[in-house]
Amino acid sequence: MPTMIEYALAKLSPRLNQIREMVPEQTYDVIWDCCCDHGLLGMSLMSTSKTRTMKFVDVVPTIMDQLHKQLSLHAPEYIEWSTLCEDVSTLQLLPTKERHLVLLAGVGGELSARFVELIITNNPNVYIDFLLCPVRDLFSLRKMLINKQLALLDEKLVTDNNRVYEILYVSTRAHEETQAVSAIGEKIWQTNTPGSQQIAKRYLDMLIKHYERAANQSALAAEALNLYQGVNVFSD
Repeated sequence: MPTMIEYALAKLSPRLNQIREMVPEQTYDVIWDCCCDHGLLGMSLMSTSKTRTMKFVDVVPTIMDQLHKQLSLHAPEYIEWSTLCEDVSTLQLLPTKERHLVLLAGVGGELSARFVELIITNNPNVYIDFLLCPVRDLFSLRKMLINKQLALLDEKLVTDNNRVYEILYVSTRAHEETQAVSAIGEKIWQTNTPGSQQIAKRYLDMLIKHYERAANQSALAAEALNLYQGVNVFSD
């Protein structure tokens, strides 16, 4: 019979699996799984090599009740865990001396931006990294990250169920391995295989068509359109 971690790994979508693979080994004191598909992503990360404490957060009571029961029966003994039924934007990341990773996937870019901004505001002087994978509106999210001066650790494109998603790995603390967040991305347009180049071009074409439709109604959309029209997809 598979363990809970093995079960979660088997159920992960390509999008959530890519997020999981971007979490480095032996790094975080606490990982927060926020709104990430019934806790599957957090469960798949419950190993001593990823973190020593896992916290699951969602505002939907039925999701959290079911997840709490499952974890009570099957969570490994070597890791601390808890479930919180609350608004992600109200999180208190304690203790403040530890390094935190917040996973946020499956909500829109504007809502993701709101969550990230409020988490940062409510937790000053806390070392927080974020792995973000919104379903849309990446431009507004990236603009907020730039405004808050978050540093880019990594960014990727991933396909899932014939849709293309951006994943952003960012930090409240810049260091020599980080770079500035781009309003439209840089690394995601640098491809190393014909397949990844095709994905990037398809995604770029979709973005341009979307912002062409919205440009007359929104200055932000017009700005995005101008920037995306200047993107060149190329091999690194």
